[in-house]
Order: sequence, then C-alpha cells, then structure tokens
Amino acid sequence: MSGTDKYVLMRHRAEWQVLLDDRILEIMSDEDRALDAADLDERLNVDYSTAHIRRRCNKLAEEGLLTRVHPKKAAYVITDEGRAYLNEEYDVANHVYLDESSKSLGGVQEGANGEQGI
Repeated sequence: MSGTDKYVLMRHRAEWQVLLDDRILEIMSDEDRALDAADLDERLNVDYSTAHIRRRCNKLAEEGLLTRVHPKKAAYVITDEGRAYLNEEYDVANHVYLDESSKSLGGVQEGANGEQGI
C-alpha cells in the first residue's frame, strides 16, 4: 500500500479489547512459532509488564484469538479467528466470521428480503 492510499482499519472489536491486544495479535501473526509473554515483551515497544502481557494473552486465548500450545511455558499461537480479525473478516464481540456484504463502508447491510439496515 502506498502512502497515498487512504485505508481505514475497520476491525470488529469487542468491548473488553484494548489496543495492546491488537499489537499482540499482529506480532503473533508475523511469527512462525509459538511465543510466550517474555517473547512478546521483547518485541513490543511499550512499557507493560510481562505479567500484564500474559494476562492479555490469556484473555485472547479465552476468546479464541490465540491458542495456548505449551501448558508450562504458556506459549501461544494465533488462531484462524485471530488472523481473520486482523484482516477485518471476524467480529470478536459476536464470534462470527463476516461476509463481504458486512464490510460495506457505510455500515449498511442488505437483509435477506432486500431491505437495508444500519
């Protein structure tokens, strides 16, 4: 994407999500291996404790965006739902994948009977 492209990120977040959650998911998406909170702490340019990052990973795992793959080390990988969320294809609050009609810029979706709603 060039600097002249205008693109508004329209991820479908849940009320419980914080900005750190998106950053964790973005890092996990770029990795080809499981990461734990200490690994994430090394990659994040933020001032959060490893314990706080671990709590956010646990919440993301509870909600299906990460999967815990190592019980003792608490290492995680991103799920298909986590990747879909980053790609604006998953609604975290409602735990549903979005189809193309739900991504309209105006937020207007056409119902089954042809009527439009917001």
